[in-house]
Amino acid sequence: MRAGKKGLMKGRGLVVLLFLAACSAPPAPLDLVVARVGETSLSLADFESRFLISRMGGDPEELAEPESRNLARKKFLAQLVEEMLVLERARELGIRPDPARLEKAVADVSEGYPPGAFEGVFARQAVRESAWMRALECRLLVEELIGREVEPKVQVADEEIAAFLERKMDVYALTSSFEPPPESQAQWEAAGRELFRQKKEDAYRKWLSELKERYVIEIHRERLE
Repeated sequence: MRAGKKGLMKGRGLVVLLFLAACSAPPAPLDLVVARVGETSLSLADFESRFLISRMGGDPEELAEPESRNLARKKFLAQLVEEMLVLERARELGIRPDPARLEKAVADVSEGYPPGAFEGVFARQAVRESAWMRALECRLLVEELIGREVEPKVQVADEEIAAFLERKMDVYALTSSFEPPPESQAQWEAAGRELFRQKKEDAYRKWLSELKERYVIEIHRERLE
């Protein structure tokens, strides 16, 4: 009987130890999913890598305060969820990264560095080059999808450019005692580009709203804390 009691006490002690171990375990394992859009998911490890990449070259003191850092992390998560919406659309359409385009993008970034210096940037910033490459792939996919699904819907008519320039001239006349410069081809083209940019941004936001309705979105902001 005594042996049975000792065995029971040992068993209870083991249960208590396991319970305490579970309570002291890290609350957010790196493989924990912090966001999911359709079949596209983002683990905590992926988020940490992307957040570190986003801070490359930034001021480390800017996020020294815990409150500022938490706010920045949650804002960045919102940006990544937008990106995930586009990536899920790319997955649905079967669009994959273009190796040639990726190679050119890497070359464009690295050409501003002295020979051999570009690779050292990752070591100094404690960023894995593979994670940086993946982030670049995602950006290129987003740009490609916008080029396919957003930009073709944006049209700028000559009448809109003329009205835009007229409004600009009115503002110029109100804020300056000088006569506005005569309209030129360069001004016309610049106005067209600005209108296209504005309309593209509006179309992009509308497209994102449609994607939000299309896919199931799951976000766990509390797992970033």
